[in-house]
Amino acid sequence: MFVIQKVKTFYHCVIWCSRLISSSSNLEVTGNKGTILETETDIAVSNLPQAVKDQVKTHYIGSKIAEAASIVKANGKTIYEAKANRKDVLFDKEENFVKDAKD
Repeated sequence: MFVIQKVKTFYHCVIWCSRLISSSSNLEVTGNKGTILETETDIAVSNLPQAVKDQVKTHYIGSKIAEAASIVKANGKTIYEAKANRKDVLFDKEENFVKDAKD
């Protein structure tokens, strides 16, 4: 299944893979000229770096990580996303907290 969704001036392009092939999904965010700005790939919560899981446990007491993703920006920079307590909690590749935002 292939879905394109306009969000503000960006387009989200979601490709769901068949469970027979893969249980992951990818999300590409593109600018209005079709340039890929970032690609988000679902990952298992167990594949998040331990430091990320520990920080979520410490700073979002009582919440569990519901979903996780790896985001690769156009410049090659990797961001980890943990969905916890109805927020997207973002960490850089060095496992430092970047920000959180309501989901």
